[in-house]
Amino acid sequence: MIFPHPNPSPIGRGARGEGETEAQMYIIGENIHIISEKVKEALANRDREFFMDLAVRQVEAGAKAIDINLGPRKKDWAEVFPWIVETVEAVVDVPLSIDTTNVDGMEAALKKITKAQPILNSTSAEPERLEKVPLLAKKYNAKLIALTMKSEASPSRRTRASTSRSRY
Repeated sequence: MIFPHPNPSPIGRGARGEGETEAQMYIIGENIHIISEKVKEALANRDREFFMDLAVRQVEAGAKAIDINLGPRKKDWAEVFPWIVETVEAVVDVPLSIDTTNVDGMEAALKKITKAQPILNSTSAEPERLEKVPLLAKKYNAKLIALTMKSEASPSRRTRASTSRSRY
């Protein structure tokens, strides 16, 4: 994921004029994703070295945060989310972006984060998520990625804009 950096650096005088700023990108590394067969296998084997190497390589490539997407983990979330946080934080100091639909898994991960301010990825305008996820973000001082969509598929820009005004 790439987002505009929240604190753009000043350009100074020049082609853009005095006092204008240039937006910097905030890059979130997305390589720890359950859709990858290698990630699935490493997770099943609790291969710390695999995840440590993956996290370090993403930061070295410019990631300012590491997204951890292990899926919903309905059966083993209480063990897996803390384990992956400890594993990744052992080698990088950047924020971890917890990317799951499992709210209990989010909280299990948040409880283990000790380094940088975490990111919750994400909430939507679905009532259950909108009720629970922002409260977790507040409780653990986490940043929150909020999607401007409800449960229907592929909303139009106008619908997303309307949703963001009415829900957030």
